[in-house]
Amino acid sequence: MDKWLTILKQATEENGVRPTAARLGVSPATISQIKNGRYGLSERLRARVAEVFGREEIPCPVLGLIGRARCLNNHRLAVQVGGRATGNPETLRLFRACLSCREWDGGFDGNE
Repeated sequence: MDKWLTILKQATEENGVRPTAARLGVSPATISQIKNGRYGLSERLRARVAEVFGREEIPCPVLGLIGRARCLNNHRLAVQVGGRATGNPETLRLFRACLSCREWDGGFDGNE
């Protein structure tokens, strides 16, 4: 099972559907349909679940231990920029590491 779906289901069990939906910025119906298997998690919602409910620290090979929100933000930027030169060797090293990071393997494309 997708780890973000597991986290989403756990959040709804702990907080309820309405409060979980409000924190994610979606309707309660969306959460219910995903929770009941009628729809899958979109990339956008998967990322939002990671931001809101995935608070543990991630071991980054470039930056060391970082919070999940910072990791997600770095990953998003890396996907947007890709492996192109940024003018900053440290940023380029970070982006290249992000693009091959196991933390996000399947995390946003449903291949988990």
